[in-house]
Amino acid sequence: MDKQEMKVRELKINDFTNNLLDYFKRYQKVTKVWRIEDNKKVIRDISFIENWDYNKKQNIILELKETLLNEGIVFGAFENDKLIGFASLSGTLIGENNEYIQLLQLQVSFDFRGRGIGKVLFHNCIKKARILCASKIYISGHSSVETQAFYAKMGCIDAKWLYKHQVELEPYDCQLEYIINH
Repeated sequence: MDKQEMKVRELKINDFTNNLLDYFKRYQKVTKVWRIEDNKKVIRDISFIENWDYNKKQNIILELKETLLNEGIVFGAFENDKLIGFASLSGTLIGENNEYIQLLQLQVSFDFRGRGIGKVLFHNCIKKARILCASKIYISGHSSVETQAFYAKMGCIDAKWLYKHQVELEPYDCQLEYIINH
Protein backbone atom coordinates (compact mmCIF):
# COMPACT_ATOMS: atom_id res chain seq x y z
CA MET A 1 0.00 0.00 0.00
CA ASP A 2 1.38 3.42 -0.89
CA LYS A 3 2.05 5.69 2.03
CA GLN A 4 -0.30 8.65 2.01
CA GLU A 5 0.09 11.94 3.79
CA MET A 6 -1.24 12.12 7.35
CA LYS A 7 -4.47 14.07 7.61
CA VAL A 8 -5.88 15.55 10.80
CA ARG A 9 -9.51 16.52 11.07
CA GLU A 10 -12.19 17.17 13.63
CA LEU A 11 -14.32 14.06 14.04
CA LYS A 12 -18.12 14.03 13.85
CA ILE A 13 -20.54 11.67 15.54
CA ASN A 14 -20.92 9.44 12.45
CA ASP A 15 -17.13 8.79 12.49
CA PHE A 16 -17.55 6.69 15.63
CA THR A 17 -18.15 3.23 14.25
CA ASN A 18 -17.36 0.07 16.22
CA ASN A 19 -14.31 -0.54 14.02
CA LEU A 20 -12.78 2.95 14.39
CA LEU A 21 -9.94 1.64 16.58
CA ASP A 22 -9.46 -1.76 14.91
CA TYR A 23 -5.98 -0.84 13.65
CA PHE A 24 -5.05 1.35 16.62
CA LYS A 25 -2.33 -0.09 18.89
CA ARG A 26 -2.37 1.43 22.37
CA TYR A 27 0.70 -0.37 23.61
CA GLN A 28 3.26 0.97 26.04
CA LYS A 29 5.89 -0.86 28.06
CA VAL A 30 6.52 1.30 31.10
CA THR A 31 9.64 0.86 33.22
CA LYS A 32 9.99 4.23 34.96
CA VAL A 33 7.32 6.57 36.29
CA TRP A 34 7.08 9.89 38.06
CA ARG A 35 5.67 9.86 41.59
CA ILE A 36 5.18 12.55 44.19
CA GLU A 37 6.81 11.69 47.48
CA ASP A 38 7.23 14.18 50.32
CA ASN A 39 5.96 16.92 47.99
CA LYS A 40 8.74 16.24 45.45
CA LYS A 41 8.59 14.63 42.01
CA VAL A 42 10.82 11.57 41.81
CA ILE A 43 11.37 8.83 39.25
CA ARG A 44 10.64 5.29 40.41
CA ASP A 45 11.32 1.92 38.80
CA ILE A 46 7.79 0.63 38.29
CA SER A 47 7.12 -1.70 35.37
CA PHE A 48 3.88 -2.57 33.65
CA ILE A 49 2.43 -2.86 30.17
CA GLU A 50 -0.55 -0.93 28.83
CA ASN A 51 -2.23 -2.70 25.96
CA TRP A 52 -5.81 -1.97 24.95
CA ASP A 53 -7.91 -4.99 24.09
CA TYR A 54 -11.12 -4.96 22.01
CA ASN A 55 -13.34 -4.13 25.02
CA LYS A 56 -11.13 -1.23 26.10
CA LYS A 57 -11.16 0.14 22.55
CA GLN A 58 -14.97 -0.05 22.48
CA ASN A 59 -15.10 1.85 25.80
CA ILE A 60 -12.76 4.52 24.37
CA ILE A 61 -15.03 4.89 21.33
CA LEU A 62 -17.99 5.41 23.69
CA GLU A 63 -16.01 7.97 25.72
CA LEU A 64 -15.07 9.91 22.60
CA LYS A 65 -18.69 9.86 21.41
CA GLU A 66 -19.77 11.11 24.83
CA THR A 67 -17.24 13.93 24.55
CA LEU A 68 -18.87 15.08 21.29
CA LEU A 69 -22.37 14.76 22.72
CA ASN A 70 -21.26 17.03 25.59
CA GLU A 71 -20.03 19.72 23.17
CA GLY A 72 -16.40 18.60 23.32
CA ILE A 73 -14.02 18.21 20.40
CA VAL A 74 -12.23 15.15 19.04
CA PHE A 75 -9.43 15.33 16.50
CA GLY A 76 -8.32 12.30 14.52
CA ALA A 77 -5.06 11.77 12.66
CA PHE A 78 -5.43 9.43 9.70
CA GLU A 79 -3.02 7.71 7.35
CA ASN A 80 -4.37 5.53 4.55
CA ASP A 81 -7.84 6.11 6.06
CA LYS A 82 -6.79 4.43 9.33
CA LEU A 83 -6.96 6.28 12.63
CA ILE A 84 -3.37 6.55 13.91
CA GLY A 85 -3.86 9.17 16.61
CA PHE A 86 -6.54 11.15 18.36
CA ALA A 87 -7.00 13.90 20.90
CA SER A 88 -10.08 15.21 22.68
CA LEU A 89 -11.00 18.31 24.64
CA SER A 90 -13.91 18.63 27.02
CA GLY A 91 -16.71 21.02 26.14
CA THR A 92 -16.72 22.69 29.54
CA LEU A 93 -14.39 25.22 31.10
CA ILE A 94 -13.17 24.32 34.60
CA GLY A 95 -11.05 25.88 37.32
CA GLU A 96 -11.60 28.54 39.94
CA ASN A 97 -12.11 31.15 37.21
CA ASN A 98 -13.18 28.83 34.36
CA GLU A 99 -9.75 29.35 32.80
CA TYR A 100 -9.01 25.71 31.96
CA ILE A 101 -10.28 23.34 29.32
CA GLN A 102 -9.41 19.69 29.88
CA LEU A 103 -7.44 17.55 27.47
CA LEU A 104 -9.27 14.26 27.90
CA GLN A 105 -7.27 12.06 25.54
CA LEU A 106 -4.08 12.27 23.50
CA GLN A 107 -3.10 8.94 21.98
CA VAL A 108 -0.86 7.90 19.11
CA SER A 109 -0.83 4.33 17.85
CA PHE A 110 2.36 2.47 18.83
CA ASP A 111 3.58 1.95 15.26
CA PHE A 112 3.35 5.70 14.50
CA ARG A 113 5.03 7.25 17.55
CA GLY A 114 8.05 9.48 17.10
CA ARG A 115 6.74 11.04 13.89
CA GLY A 116 5.34 14.27 15.35
CA ILE A 117 1.70 13.14 15.32
CA GLY A 118 1.19 13.86 19.03
CA LYS A 119 2.63 17.34 18.53
CA VAL A 120 0.26 18.06 15.62
CA LEU A 121 -2.74 16.83 17.63
CA PHE A 122 -1.68 18.86 20.68
CA HIS A 123 -1.32 22.02 18.58
CA ASN A 124 -4.80 21.45 17.11
CA CYS A 125 -6.12 21.30 20.69
CA ILE A 126 -4.33 24.55 21.57
CA LYS A 127 -5.92 26.32 18.58
CA LYS A 128 -9.38 25.04 19.50
CA ALA A 129 -8.92 25.91 23.20
CA ARG A 130 -7.99 29.45 22.19
CA ILE A 131 -11.20 29.73 20.14
CA LEU A 132 -13.17 28.47 23.14
CA CYS A 133 -11.64 31.28 25.28
CA ALA A 134 -9.67 29.00 27.59
CA SER A 135 -6.42 30.46 28.90
CA LYS A 136 -5.01 27.08 29.99
CA ILE A 137 -5.29 23.43 29.08
CA TYR A 138 -5.58 21.02 32.01
CA ILE A 139 -3.89 17.65 31.50
CA SER A 140 -3.98 14.56 33.67
CA GLY A 141 -1.01 12.87 32.02
CA HIS A 142 0.22 9.31 32.25
CA SER A 143 3.09 9.17 34.75
CA SER A 144 5.53 7.30 32.48
CA VAL A 145 8.83 9.11 31.96
CA GLU A 146 8.28 9.07 28.16
CA THR A 147 4.80 10.60 28.35
CA GLN A 148 5.95 13.29 30.76
CA ALA A 149 8.93 14.09 28.51
CA PHE A 150 6.49 14.65 25.62
CA TYR A 151 4.36 17.08 27.65
CA ALA A 152 7.44 18.94 28.90
CA LYS A 153 8.63 19.29 25.29
CA MET A 154 5.23 20.77 24.41
CA GLY A 155 5.71 23.40 27.14
CA CYS A 156 3.49 21.94 29.85
CA ILE A 157 4.22 22.61 33.52
CA ASP A 158 2.89 21.27 36.80
CA ALA A 159 -0.71 22.39 37.28
CA LYS A 160 -1.18 25.38 39.56
CA TRP A 161 -4.76 24.30 40.26
CA LEU A 162 -5.75 20.67 40.76
CA TYR A 163 -8.99 19.28 39.41
CA LYS A 164 -10.00 17.20 42.43
CA HIS A 165 -12.30 14.86 40.47
CA GLN A 166 -9.50 14.02 38.01
CA VAL A 167 -6.91 13.50 40.75
CA GLU A 168 -9.26 11.04 42.47
CA LEU A 169 -9.98 9.28 39.17
CA GLU A 170 -6.27 8.89 38.24
CA PRO A 171 -4.21 9.29 41.44
CA TYR A 172 -0.90 8.32 39.78
CA ASP A 173 -1.25 10.67 36.81
CA CYS A 174 0.79 13.86 36.71
CA GLN A 175 -1.43 16.94 36.79
CA LEU A 176 -0.20 19.46 34.23
CA GLU A 177 -1.23 22.64 32.50
CA TYR A 178 -0.38 24.39 29.30
CA ILE A 179 -0.66 28.19 29.25
CA ILE A 180 -2.24 29.45 26.04
CA ASN A 181 -0.80 32.60 24.51
CA HIS A 182 -3.66 34.62 23.03
